[in-house]
Amino acid sequence: MVDDHSNDRTAAIALGFAGVTVLEAGMLEEGWTGKNNAIWTAARRARGRWLLFTDADTIHEPGNLHRAMHEAERHKVGMLSYSPRQMVSGFCSGR
Repeated sequence: MVDDHSNDRTAAIALGFAGVTVLEAGMLEEGWTGKNNAIWTAARRARGRWLLFTDADTIHEPGNLHRAMHEAERHKVGMLSYSPRQMVSGFCSGR
């Protein structure tokens, strides 16, 4: 899990789970967003054949990862951006 200098309790909550490693994202490069920086931090440390990038507040339904891997292998792609269904509540003005 990468903490991109958030001001919520995500890192503290993540540390409460066995086996979770919390990395601190480096300083933000000019023109980068916090999310891009967090993904870059994680990708440099990862050692898997496939990497899953997701937000801490995302709920994955049973079978989603299996379906995503099936699609990636079926289409012989090296990267897949997958969003099977999103349920949004509330309103964010983006400011």
